[in-house]
Order: sequence, then C-alpha cells, then structure tokens
Amino acid sequence: MNNPSRIDAFGVMLITITKTPVAGDEVREMSQRRTICILMVLILALPLLPISGVSASLSDEGEGWALQAQDIVAIFESNAESTTITWRSIDDANFAEKLWDATFHVYRHDQPMNETLISGMNPIFSIDACDKIETGNPNDCLGGRVDGIHSVTYQISPGVNGSYYYAVTTELLNGTETMELTPDASQLSVPVLEVTTAVRTPFYVQGEF
Repeated sequence: MNNPSRIDAFGVMLITITKTPVAGDEVREMSQRRTICILMVLILALPLLPISGVSASLSDEGEGWALQAQDIVAIFESNAESTTITWRSIDDANFAEKLWDATFHVYRHDQPMNETLISGMNPIFSIDACDKIETGNPNDCLGGRVDGIHSVTYQISPGVNGSYYYAVTTELLNGTETMELTPDASQLSVPVLEVTTAVRTPFYVQGEF
C-alpha cells in the first residue's frame, strides 16, 4: 500500500491512500457483477416467457354447448333516454366454431324472466354471435377478444318510470333457443331504473298563411 503525500495551496498536507486490489477481490467483484447482470436479464425477460399450466381464459357460467351470454350489464343514460346492454360470448375455445352459427336474442321485462315468460315474448334485438364473413377465425369471437363483446342500445319510450330486467338467450344452428338465464351472466339480477319524460302535445295551435 502506497501513501503518497502532497501539500495543497493552503499548506495542509493531504495524504492519498491507494489500495492495491488483491486478485481474490477482483474475482469476487467480477462474480458479483456477473450475477447482477444475469438477474437483470431474467427480470426483463420474465414477461416474455410463456407460463405453462396457467389458463388465460375467462370464467364462464353454464354449459359450454349452450353458448350462454356472459357478464351482462345494462346502463340507462338519462340524457339520451336509452339503455345500453352489454355482454360477452363464452371464452371456451372448444365451442368457438359454434359461435359462427349462433344468434343472440335480447329481451326486456319488468319481471325476472324465465323460459315460460320468454316463450311468449318477442326479442327487442337479435344479433349474430360471430360474423363468419368478417371474422375468419372463430377464436376471435371468444369472450376474451374484441369481437366477443356485444352491445346494443334500446331507446326507451316517452313517459316510462319503472325498473326493467334485460336477458340474452342464444339460438343455436338447429334452431334451439337456449335459456339458461343465469343471474349476472345472461340476465340482470337487479333491474335497471328507467325514467323518461312524457311527450306533451300542444293543446292550442294558431297559424297564419
């Protein structure tokens, strides 16, 4: 170890201590740096690595073959006096191709709906579960994809003041309409309040030509 000394401009002696590295210290330092570099690479690459055994699919209610609508939500917009109903398709790839030939029917009633009640009703909307022409891959119509999300907007009649349920059924290729109607999946468990203004007809009209 060398301890050279010098005197600065103020007359104070400065002693500089220089430590000569030992070979063992250099090896340990290089090993530590290498370990840190490897850890940083692993941390950065972790999001890119596939995780086996973990499914990214969403959790579905009901039987897969029935293609029941999932996660139904209805929101009333007071300014537009309309209700938007949103839901998604199932997210089970085993039944993806069946979505190509399925149709969703949307119903509205002031009471919770069941199969008997719906059998005497007409749907307010009917839309394809998956457009085969626009969507070349049926997996793109699964509930976890953009094309698997469905939304319709229903214009409420004037003078309405009440709470209403919405439900979505699925018509299969063979014409069977499945009606599992699971709460919060294909039917609202809580009705949505809809209040619209009444139409006021003028009672006195006067004009000149």
